[in-house]
Amino acid sequence: MNRKLSEMYSRVLHDIWPDLAAVGDLRGPLLIDVPNAYLEATVKLMIVGQQTNGWGHPEDGIEGLFAQYRGFDLGKTSVRSPFWQAAHEVYESLNPAGPPRGFLWSNLIKVEVAQERPPRAIEELISSTNLLQNELSITQPNVVVFFTGPCYDERLRATFAGVEYERVNDSIDRLIHDELPEQTFRSYHPNYLRRSGKWSVIEELKTLVSVKPPPPTPPTP
Repeated sequence: MNRKLSEMYSRVLHDIWPDLAAVGDLRGPLLIDVPNAYLEATVKLMIVGQQTNGWGHPEDGIEGLFAQYRGFDLGKTSVRSPFWQAAHEVYESLNPAGPPRGFLWSNLIKVEVAQERPPRAIEELISSTNLLQNELSITQPNVVVFFTGPCYDERLRATFAGVEYERVNDSIDRLIHDELPEQTFRSYHPNYLRRSGKWSVIEELKTLVSVKPPPPTPPTP
């Protein structure tokens, strides 16, 4: 998977890489590096956030950005972060006996500028590369959870043209689209859920993302 991701990143980012590097205060792009634990997990999960808050630089190159992703180890040192608490809770609910940190993390918007959402032109430029769609195609998660909230719905709808929202409750929607697995949900960012006293939404998500593992392949006669 990582070889395919590296080839894809090199191909789709080649033409815009100089433009990204020339933007002052731009950080990223966030490029995922699949951990072995993801391959070992029974139910494959991808968590999708908004954009990073201080992350690499195009000058680091693809291998440097891979290394940063590996070193960050899915928020191993960010134990107080609501985002990472929520991500790990959802993963562990799907894989109670699975290896630790066995999921993937990506973002709807792959870069940031001055530790904020990038200007529209930069957002459009990076999103035109279809990085997230390619990541999903290569890694094939069984479950995807978007912690993006309503302020990012315009970008989500542009990224997955024609996506349908099926309301579960006031805080959770199921997303229906050919490029997304059947078990795909969108909710508020965990920072907001913590601040607003709505952490119970994470518990609701954990009950929704119950995916049975595929049946074993029968032996060949």
